[in-house]
Amino acid sequence: MSAALPGSRRRRTFAVAVLAAVGVAAAIYGSWHLVARYQTRRIFARAHQLLDVAALELSQDRIEPAFLHLLAYTESFPDDADGWIALADLRAKAAQFQEAEAALTQALQMDPRREHLRTRRASLRSRIGRHHGALVDAQAALERDPRDTEASLIVRTELARMRGADATPPSDVELSARSSAAENWPGKLGPTIRDFLAELRAQRWSNATRISRSARETYPDTMLGPWLEGIVAFSAGDLRTAEDRFQEALKVSPRSHRVITNLIVLWSREGGPASTADHLVALAERDPGFTYPLPIAARAWLEASQPRQAEQTIRRMFSLLPDSSLPYREAATFYLLVDRASEAISTAADGIAHTIWRVSGALRDSLVAAMAAVPELYIADGHHRAASAARARTERREQGRGGARLGDGADASTFLAV
Repeated sequence: MSAALPGSRRRRTFAVAVLAAVGVAAAIYGSWHLVARYQTRRIFARAHQLLDVAALELSQDRIEPAFLHLLAYTESFPDDADGWIALADLRAKAAQFQEAEAALTQALQMDPRREHLRTRRASLRSRIGRHHGALVDAQAALERDPRDTEASLIVRTELARMRGADATPPSDVELSARSSAAENWPGKLGPTIRDFLAELRAQRWSNATRISRSARETYPDTMLGPWLEGIVAFSAGDLRTAEDRFQEALKVSPRSHRVITNLIVLWSREGGPASTADHLVALAERDPGFTYPLPIAARAWLEASQPRQAEQTIRRMFSLLPDSSLPYREAATFYLLVDRASEAISTAADGIAHTIWRVSGALRDSLVAAMAAVPELYIADGHHRAASAARARTERREQGRGGARLGDGADASTFLAV
């Protein structure tokens, strides 16, 4: 019977311990990702319920709670066109046509395939005095559907206005310079916020607290009440209560940019930029689909003189949003901040997607007519290509091969302009 040598026994024991440690680490890592995915799915499911709740509230003319639910949704999922469309409907119902047009523009940016929205945006643009934009939208809508009677009417109206038949803009639309500010929220929300801010500026904490508590009672299950209470506490110097209220607001609206902005100021005052960055990264880790805090965290790391940590933070966005151009934009901006221009240029170039739209019919004719009315054009980029094309045209004309018109085939009289 042979016995194992003491050295081999120690090596075997060490190997078993290493394998056990690796197994535990893998289990912890795997369980963290399971928890993170569950958390994201839970937030996603709850957020999508907000669309249904908002639609129900709006059907009962309860504009204020409907708006707060849609605000939470669009902050949670800014890439979802449905949220912006619903918000545009609400803003239009509240006679906030400038804000409705901005929401529809956001929806079209998120999903350009929804061409049917162009007629609605054309109508809104006409009401707020953006007549050229209204004409372009309406003509594009007619290209998609020549039977679109509303778009046809807008085209006729805007063309008549451009000819001077009706140059007076609508008088019943009030344009706002602060369309995204809380003071301009629809219904009773705007006056409530304005009264609240007036009390804060006057340092009448009890009156501001009364308004915030009334908001909590009037709009339950929204972030408004806890958020306003947190602002009062922070303004009065009670940072612990302020953070508790802001965290309460985040439980209702986990991706609220407004609440997070207030928390950033609070964390910075309490612990400085490094502590703020840690808090922001923790927010993103609790909700892996939420990348809004990461660029802010990267800037906080820079302020704390930790550029390596800042770069690691910003580059996490590539794994979280692999199909989005946002990480490229944020990373390029970051590299510019740290004077790494060449990396900024290459990163931005990697994230660029080129889309070519074919223009035909009435919209093409209107663009050709508009360009024909311009007496001179100055080429800022591409003048060498233009000069080469002009020389090629001259040579082909001299050879008798340059007379074809645009659309008839190969043509030496025109060249591609990008």
